[in-house]
Amino acid sequence: MRIKLLFCLSIALSILSCSSSKKVNSNDYLVNEKDYIKAYKAFVFYGCFNEGTKGNFSEFLKKNNDLGLFSETEVIFQSTANFADSLGRIYSHKIEPFDYGDGKGKTPNLSACLLYAFSNEIDSLAKINYKQLQKCK
Repeated sequence: MRIKLLFCLSIALSILSCSSSKKVNSNDYLVNEKDYIKAYKAFVFYGCFNEGTKGNFSEFLKKNNDLGLFSETEVIFQSTANFADSLGRIYSHKIEPFDYGDGKGKTPNLSACLLYAFSNEIDSLAKINYKQLQKCK
């Protein structure tokens, strides 16, 4: 059921992106699928890890004068970036702390967020969004 919900939300987001993409000259938005998917996954990871660290990741980026997702924002629409970020934030609340060994009581945010952002589920959603964007042209 979760996959169906994400699929439906993804399609809805793609349709919304279509209406905004019509304002852009199609020659201005020439992004290949590989770059689009990488940017989508980066936003999922960012949302997950930033939420999991209660905003400390964002503060870390600012403190270290890091551009964050500046270049990824150039690849996908803001509405798509916000959606991908939200997927990551939602997922971060599902990450459980370890209950054994030296990790007892600690939450594996980094590894869990990386695995989720680069999962087949997110890959599929990113591909669906990219294909829908191509139809909008």
